Amino acid sequence: MTSQKELIIELLHHGVDPFAFYVPNRSNVDPQGWNSNHPYLQRAIQEILPKTVLEVGVWKGGSVVTMASKLKSMQVDGGVIAVDTFRGSPEHWCNPDLWKLMNVKDGIPGLYDAFMSNVVSKNLQDYVAPLPVDSITAYEICKRKGVAIDLIHIDAGHEYESVAKDLHMWSQLLREGGIIIMDDYDWDDEKQVAKSWGGVAQAVNEYVAGNAEKVLFEHANGKCIISFIQS
Repeated sequence: MTSQKELIIELLHHGVDPFAFYVPNRSNVDPQGWNSNHPYLQRAIQEILPKTVLEVGVWKGGSVVTMASKLKSMQVDGGVIAVDTFRGSPEHWCNPDLWKLMNVKDGIPGLYDAFMSNVVSKNLQDYVAPLPVDSITAYEICKRKGVAIDLIHIDAGHEYESVAKDLHMWSQLLREGGIIIMDDYDWDDEKQVAKSWGGVAQAVNEYVAGNAEKVLFEHANGKCIISFIQS
């Protein structure tokens, strides 16, 4: 019987699994990340048992590992599409401390090798499919290939325009009753102001307000969850 991961690989990689011939290097294993174990990630999988999960903005794969581990532990036949250029964001290139975390060699970040090695180190390669392109390119690929997604985790660009576009694009490929989780939504309910990452908060708040009759919304500890109501 063909697994969901195999179906995803057939669609996105013409049947050639990127993990098939990958030789992990133990020195590349690096679990460093931010908020990668947030309860929303596992809760969403437990609630909707998704066949297809997609993350935009993977970094070294911490959140991918969390979600894939939950799929595996619950014996859900599902797969996580991991979308990232693996080249870092503006803040990683402009901040010297963040730049060091990319492990740049010969001018190229080592994020892809860290991601691949992290997945293999947890024996999760049967649940993960990397898609090493930018968000817009990934959307076009998934759209043309007819990929329907149950759960989306967005942790890509933090500028308003980027976040608003990601929400608009990816929500179009979400199945009915699906869920979107946004990272870096850090909102103060009492003061009605963003504590940080104002562009993320602005884009999310506008999206939720524009779809108020279609979604349920909550946030906690730097992430928010947008659950689409089934008609």
